[in-house]
Amino acid sequence: MSLFDAYDPAPDAVLNPEDATRPIPGFPETVVITFQPSLMEAVAARPEAALLCRIPVFFQMPVYRLPAQGTELAVYQTLMGGAVSAAMLEEVIARGARKVVLFGSCGSLCRELPDGHLIVPTAAYRDEGVSYHYLPAEDYISLPTAPRTAEILRELGVPFALGRTWTTDALYRETRRNVARRKADYIGVDGEENQGLCTGSENFWCVNNAASEADIQATLDFLYWCVTSDKGTSAMADDMGFVIPFKKAKASTNPLIAIANQYVADGKTSVDWCFSTMPSEEWKNGVGSALTAYAAGTGKWDDVVTAFVDGWAKEYKLANG
Repeated sequence: MSLFDAYDPAPDAVLNPEDATRPIPGFPETVVITFQPSLMEAVAARPEAALLCRIPVFFQMPVYRLPAQGTELAVYQTLMGGAVSAAMLEEVIARGARKVVLFGSCGSLCRELPDGHLIVPTAAYRDEGVSYHYLPAEDYISLPTAPRTAEILRELGVPFALGRTWTTDALYRETRRNVARRKADYIGVDGEENQGLCTGSENFWCVNNAASEADIQATLDFLYWCVTSDKGTSAMADDMGFVIPFKKAKASTNPLIAIANQYVADGKTSVDWCFSTMPSEEWKNGVGSALTAYAAGTGKWDDVVTAFVDGWAKEYKLANG
């Protein structure tokens, strides 16, 4: 059994948080969690803050009740590491918490992002072990709260960036190769968390107009047979795995097609295959090389812009004079 097989949807474990603690009457429904000791010192110094309880991790970690805008919050400092932070949250939930706001600080793989800029995570890359016990194995966990969080920050006029995060328990094993991999995953545009599969098809079936009328008609008859007959559509759908965009065609059994359809049903946007709109193979290779160098940390974003814009202008001039 590997880590990727660890998820079990059974609600009860051998040891549950309710076995270690008990609900606290009146415990605030919303809890704010931070990694910053200085913030907790400021909370503890406020005269209206009251000690709610202590969480027993290596030492007794205090949880405070704090009035805020007509409601009450529970506030505590969590510790670094998925295992201990998850265990602390489990015990707080067992005491009565139902809504969680967690924030902290991090480094950035995007050099254009200024220090101190707020980041609203849209998804998290799972380079730790705890999450595989709570959700089925996937590379990323999507965060459905991101759109509403972003909306609130816009209403408040607070600048922020949307993007993925990289969660890891191995602070000193963020190697250059792994950094390059994570940077290659990241585009940095709104909505990239809803990106579906890259999809597309060839644009045309062509019939040679220089062929004889008999051959042209035979070709058209064959193409019609391919997309209407049981045998033809079965061959294309089952043997070749194609999607056939005709009413009488058989649905494809290609598992990638099923995944793409599910992505669309889940609201994800497919990325079109746009080879026909690219100026040339040379332009594509130039942009690809610049993007690869940028992702690996050996190139600059300006080089990507130059390859894209100037390269396009060059190809346009060659084609149009």
